[in-house]
Amino acid sequence: MRVLYFLENNWAFGKIFNELIKFLHPDIDGDIYCWTRLCSTEEAALLREKYDLYYSTPVGCFFLHDTYGWPLEKCYAHAHSEFDLEDALRRFPAAYFDKLAGCAVVSEPIWDASKKFGIARDPVTLPVGVPAANYARPASERISRLGYFGRMQRSDNGQPDLKRGHLAQRVAEEAGLEFYNREHVHFLAADRLYREVDLVIFCSTTEGNPYTAIEAAVAGVPVLGTPVGLFPSLAKFGGGIVLPLEEEAVVADAVAAIKKLQADHDLY
Repeated sequence: MRVLYFLENNWAFGKIFNELIKFLHPDIDGDIYCWTRLCSTEEAALLREKYDLYYSTPVGCFFLHDTYGWPLEKCYAHAHSEFDLEDALRRFPAAYFDKLAGCAVVSEPIWDASKKFGIARDPVTLPVGVPAANYARPASERISRLGYFGRMQRSDNGQPDLKRGHLAQRVAEEAGLEFYNREHVHFLAADRLYREVDLVIFCSTTEGNPYTAIEAAVAGVPVLGTPVGLFPSLAKFGGGIVLPLEEEAVVADAVAAIKKLQADHDLY
């Protein structure tokens, strides 16, 4: 089988799906077409003939159908966030979900969101993973650098800032840590970032995974994060501290948690 992954070939999608292609080969032959470059009508026809299945977000699948005539019955849509579902429903008919070859979400909270938004079809819950061997590193001897990997700010459709990176920066400043912010590192080098930090933080108001928490977990780097996506369930297994959503409480609780970890290395 040949699968075309229609997505942005950058972190985190690039990281996830380049690894997936290697994992599935040779049983499934996969390629990535980066959606930042639109193809011509001729190219689209050639690609349609070449591949047996097209994989993307819901919007990506529906775009391929409406723009190039690719059949939804050969498209597999995978939602990585609530926005993926909201944006699809805003731009395309809800009935498109029923015609897809497959429909999945990355976590139970996103499954719940699909019901909240009135999507009749029950998606499969299909979490993403990471190749753990690439992230192995020794534990830090002391806590001095706080990592923040991702956008500092993001606002979809006029919504308030979803990422709130400024809160992470405040936490580092108030805890007396170096703020290690890497937003534009190529995904092929991303796993090495976790060797450079002692803690990782995210302050998002909504996430599907979040992917940085999964990467940090397999690297053995403790994570401070808000109760979004998969993170509360991941934190139950150790290596994570769940923070509240309210802005001032995020900063206060994170700083207190860092001081506690610094005072007790066994707890860290």
